[in-house]
Amino acid sequence: MSASAASLGLKVLRQQRRDATAALRVLRDAFENPPEGSTRAADLPWCESQPFRDRSWLKETLEVAGFLTSSLCLSADEHLEAIECLRDRPMTPHADLTLVRSVMEAALSIIWLCCPGGGVESRLCRSAAMFFESNAGQLTLLEATPGQEENLRRVTEVVVEYETKLHEHGFTVRRNKRGYVESVSYGQGTALIRRNITSLAEDAFGDYAFIYGLTSGATHSRIWLTQGMEGTRIDLDRAAIAPLLDFSDAVIDSLGAYLSVNVDNWLRATHTRRIALLPRDPAVPSVDFDTYRGRRRAGGSVIKSATPLGLGASFGGMFSQSGLHEYRWAATGVPTTDERP
Repeated sequence: MSASAASLGLKVLRQQRRDATAALRVLRDAFENPPEGSTRAADLPWCESQPFRDRSWLKETLEVAGFLTSSLCLSADEHLEAIECLRDRPMTPHADLTLVRSVMEAALSIIWLCCPGGGVESRLCRSAAMFFESNAGQLTLLEATPGQEENLRRVTEVVVEYETKLHEHGFTVRRNKRGYVESVSYGQGTALIRRNITSLAEDAFGDYAFIYGLTSGATHSRIWLTQGMEGTRIDLDRAAIAPLLDFSDAVIDSLGAYLSVNVDNWLRATHTRRIALLPRDPAVPSVDFDTYRGRRRAGGSVIKSATPLGLGASFGGMFSQSGLHEYRWAATGVPTTDERP
């Protein structure tokens, strides 16, 4: 494999992180100063039209979505930094795909949180539910960790106070039979505390939702994945980095729709990198940017030829068989099964 092929994945990843960072800065500014006519701009006066005692709380709840989105972006970027660091190391497919899964979860959470569809009441519920989860989710861990009594008391107070505030301002907090909070509702909107990532992936990525299950195999050390891999460095780069391009597009496009920011230049640059990264196949020609954009925005589903071989094709060099296959990475320094003690 040539040096240029070996460095292609790293080059694509670095360029994508640079451009995504620039796009998110523009989108953050638009969140803070929403353009006229945007969904975000319409949400704020809607809050002002509600009963006086609820106005500030509702606006603050929408602002919390910005804080949560920033936190999710930070988490995703740290995982991307780790993926980038691994490009100069001996191949570690399980680590790469585990990191990809984490980026996917952060991306899907951002899309869910700031989705322009569903109305302002749904966005209020999603923001409240995620903020509630981010605090209440600590309780079980703190209860099980020795020496955390003071932190447990403090977090419990925050959770109880937040739930009280939600009730005071017209939200409904529902619990399951075990007493755990299950959902938050307001008006016509409802948001579950525990998001179904598989369903979110299907909504956002259509036919490519399988990537979440595939990368989960790496996260949970499933034998079917461990015994089913083979390939070269460029195969791994395609498997790890090609999905990241779609995650980036989905987040930027969703936020752009919410904030009425034209993000086509960033999406076009991503598509150029996608075509460069994925293998050429005369049987499945690449498509131009306008065709790709139209297909992906039509219900969130991208057919195979759109990227141009589809993300599934990026795994083609790795999963030549679905059963027990020799674990082998060619010319990598990672020992094959025959060489392991």
